[in-house]
Amino acid sequence: MTVHIRNLRTRADRDVYRAVSGGSNFANVTRPTYASRPDGFMWARTNVGSPEGNRLIRHTLRDAKLAAAPGSGRYLSTAWAGNALGAVTSSSLAGSETPGACTDGPTNHCAVVLSGPLQFGLEP
Repeated sequence: MTVHIRNLRTRADRDVYRAVSGGSNFANVTRPTYASRPDGFMWARTNVGSPEGNRLIRHTLRDAKLAAAPGSGRYLSTAWAGNALGAVTSSSLAGSETPGACTDGPTNHCAVVLSGPLQFGLEP
């Protein structure tokens, strides 16, 4: 899975992150969310099949750098709530990682939580 960003003003576009895995693991990313401070994007990188590599990834527009904080393989979606609140994440209460895991007819079974302040000190 690849995170691709397009600048609407300049029409420039590029891949900024690629999630890869090996063996019987499966790497995935959630849709990026905009973060105003620092100006950039944040998303989750999940690694189904292994606890290693689950991260919240931040890409800053000013310097095009990536940084990561600890994450979970169960994240289905992410949003940025600010430095004090951190990331808002949803995950399936049943433990499934598939995009439709929370839906059971008209009822949703997901946990939505705030991470709190994050330290982006890990390698993406």
